[in-house]
Amino acid sequence: MNPPPIVFKYKSLQTEREIERVIDIFQSKSIYWPTCEQLNDPFEGTLGADEVSGWAGKWGFDQFDRRYPFEENLRKEYRVFSVSDTCFSPQMWAYYAGNYNGICIGFYTENNFARLSPVIYRNTRYRYCTHLLNSSEIDKVFYENLFVKHKDWSSENEWRLIQKSNQKYITFSDSEIACIIIGDNVEPETAQRIYDVTDGKIQIFRAIPGARTLQINLLPYGYEVKRNGCQCPYISEVEQLLYTLGKVTI
Repeated sequence: MNPPPIVFKYKSLQTEREIERVIDIFQSKSIYWPTCEQLNDPFEGTLGADEVSGWAGKWGFDQFDRRYPFEENLRKEYRVFSVSDTCFSPQMWAYYAGNYNGICIGFYTENNFARLSPVIYRNTRYRYCTHLLNSSEIDKVFYENLFVKHKDWSSENEWRLIQKSNQKYITFSDSEIACIIIGDNVEPETAQRIYDVTDGKIQIFRAIPGARTLQINLLPYGYEVKRNGCQCPYISEVEQLLYTLGKVTI
């Protein structure tokens, strides 16, 4: 399955360290690629094996529903870059973007992010009898299960770029940054720092929670609301955003 034309990475700007890290994303044209063990879901990185045999101590891990040691090693070797196909999730703005004190970076998926694949939401892993698998097959099964998350996470509409690698960062070009969306609670000075580092070359929007509509509305950064009865040019869907960016025709 091909990824959507644009995907989104939420980042918090609550501390000076977080602000500096986000600024570095734009300056270095790279973004951190975490290992599986650094992810926020404790269920990440298991084989879902029905039976593992051939080594002492296996019983204890089965009895207490814990990972096997070789799974812990694989969690350190695989890197998982996660994005969403929406920038209009109130839950994700609250959870990943510091309660709207953060940003959402839009990336086009034509080049470095073209290999993104969707997460499948289900309440069980793909299950295998690992005593029937060799090491390369175990790697394959582990990789496949990194695209499986519990149904409770389904609202995130997640896509992933996964690789067994020592590469700590994913690099990208200026043209792969589609837009920047700044949360409604970001301080004006911080928002200006983000604007300055882009030299005005990237379209920037502001995310505004709609009290009446219960949806996220985007406005161009710096847009002044005129109280003259005219409707604000809100963007509230990804298709509208792509149209504004000149990528689709509505």
